[in-house]
Amino acid sequence: MKRVLLIILIAILFLTSCSGNNEKRIKKKFDKILDKYTGYETELDLTIIGEEKDSVYKLRETYINENEIKIEVLEPKENNEIVIKYKGDNIYLKNTSIDQSISLNKIKEIDKSLLFGEIFIIRDSIDWVGIDTIDGRDYYIIEYNLEDNNRYNNKKIIYLNKEKFIPEQIIILDEDNKERLKIKYNNFEYRKN
Repeated sequence: MKRVLLIILIAILFLTSCSGNNEKRIKKKFDKILDKYTGYETELDLTIIGEEKDSVYKLRETYINENEIKIEVLEPKENNEIVIKYKGDNIYLKNTSIDQSISLNKIKEIDKSLLFGEIFIIRDSIDWVGIDTIDGRDYYIIEYNLEDNNRYNNKKIIYLNKEKFIPEQIIILDEDNKERLKIKYNNFEYRKN
């Protein structure tokens, strides 16, 4: 009996220490990937989950670095010529169909929590990494509480393709852990500076 108990205790300690090492190994591998790049370019499908109705957008996002980001609205068609650029503390909004633009200067802080690129800045504060299989595909799951959270924007879950470490989906949860926003990535490519 004592022998069986001892074996179970050793197995539990071994599994616990392996999972901690596994998480460190995954984070180290992810850090190596991020260290090679400063940004990315992707198209994405953004779904904002409302109480009564969902809003769906198709966007092209170019994350050059944390101080330079470009977002182009591709769909819905009535908004498909809107381009938003973040440069330093400035935001530029341009509607190419009517050749009008607006510049907002000296914005104290831009909330980048909806962007995958936030991971380049906060990667040291990721507090949970797991592995999951969804529809036969393996993913690393990164989950963390957002710094600028509010009741609709509280927690971020990132699903990374296990082979390439590229995001396939982000889900934003509200304070009640209900899904409020989904982002699905297409043609994601890391960029070197």
